[in-house]
Amino acid sequence: MRKLIKDINRFYLYIVTAVQAVLALIWLILCKHAVVSVLGIVSACAVLCAVGFFFLPKGKMTKYVIAAYLLTFPLILDTAIAPGHLALLPSAPAGNVEELNVQRFAWPYLVRMSYLSKFDFLDETDIREASSSTDYLWNEFFPVMEANLDPEFLPEVYREVVKTALKTYKSVMTPVLLRDLAYHIVSPITPYINLCGAKGSLTGKNYNAFILGTDGFGRIYFWFGLYSFLGLLILGVVNLFTDRRFVKVKTFVFGFITVAAISLYDMYFTVRGFDYKNTAWITILYILLFLIPLRRENVDN
Repeated sequence: MRKLIKDINRFYLYIVTAVQAVLALIWLILCKHAVVSVLGIVSACAVLCAVGFFFLPKGKMTKYVIAAYLLTFPLILDTAIAPGHLALLPSAPAGNVEELNVQRFAWPYLVRMSYLSKFDFLDETDIREASSSTDYLWNEFFPVMEANLDPEFLPEVYREVVKTALKTYKSVMTPVLLRDLAYHIVSPITPYINLCGAKGSLTGKNYNAFILGTDGFGRIYFWFGLYSFLGLLILGVVNLFTDRRFVKVKTFVFGFITVAAISLYDMYFTVRGFDYKNTAWITILYILLFLIPLRRENVDN
């Protein structure tokens, strides 16, 4: 039974990778991204090859299939061509500490704060828009505050805003923080959840950019990647439980620490809202984790 499950998993991976590679190639030809990061693609290939060298056995076909699967998985390929994600890492911090604190803890509640009404250069529209759009917050609200307030006084204003938010809206904020953390921890599945209606992410914006110029084909490629991953996930779980020798505590501990570290970084330093382009390495860790049985079988054979 164990051998049958591994054979099913292997052939499933091979078939999915072959189809996904063809879809990826066509998508790259058809897609109309305004900016494509060549450095991002090269660095992504380099680090994935490095991972393959250390994680996968030498001289076996499966390692090349896994590498091809990783490179053509739509969430990863979309990250690789996007600017600002060198080596598939999360984007750079959005601003200074005070601004990041406002975004993380106070952003949705600015419109409810009477404290900001004392600044006559801000009108109600500015505050309302800043509370509804992170783009407006970074591109309009912060620049206006910086232009009208003394640089030495501005951090104090932001600290007061954050203090008020933490004191007044803590009970509302906590579930949102936990939801964001959950989104990051289950990163490969979150885009599916988002596109089925769950809020609090940039997945819809990314998805619209992903299918730009490819219409129905881009949709097929994107959804094929998500659904085939779910199949790989299920087979991986079955493999892990039918052959316990592949389950190593240190592997799970390392994976959990890495996922937690990336998640907490994303939640604080990057633009607010789950963005699968910031969680590519979490997705890669999931894929490699559930392919451990195939890797071990590859070595044994």
